[in-house]
Amino acid sequence: MTEFRISDSYIRLISAMQGKMSQYMGKQHIAIECCPTSNLKISRLARYDNHPVFTLTDPAMAVRPAATVNTDDLGIFCTSLDNEFNLLAAAMLKQTDSEGNRVYSVSDVNSRIETLIRNGHNYAFS
Repeated sequence: MTEFRISDSYIRLISAMQGKMSQYMGKQHIAIECCPTSNLKISRLARYDNHPVFTLTDPAMAVRPAATVNTDDLGIFCTSLDNEFNLLAAAMLKQTDSEGNRVYSVSDVNSRIETLIRNGHNYAFS
């Protein structure tokens, strides 16, 4: 195994590039499909509350790509759309700041889940 260090300036550059790409995708009406259970099991995500869907649905972002929630391969991941939304809602409700206060209110959670559902309908193949 080889270990290498990444400088803070490189991390800032990558973060800025991700922000610009998100803005571009939002302006082009490109959706990002998220399959939380699949993403958790096959990526380096350790917990649902670290899923990028929370960044993609941040109302503070002026222009953002549309995120959708999906189930991926049912035969492998054995989940449902209801389960995926419930897992995300539970992850949001469990998040607390450094002082132990909830990061998301029930209203925030409902709003973000409704946005994800609406995006799913808007970006579904017909």
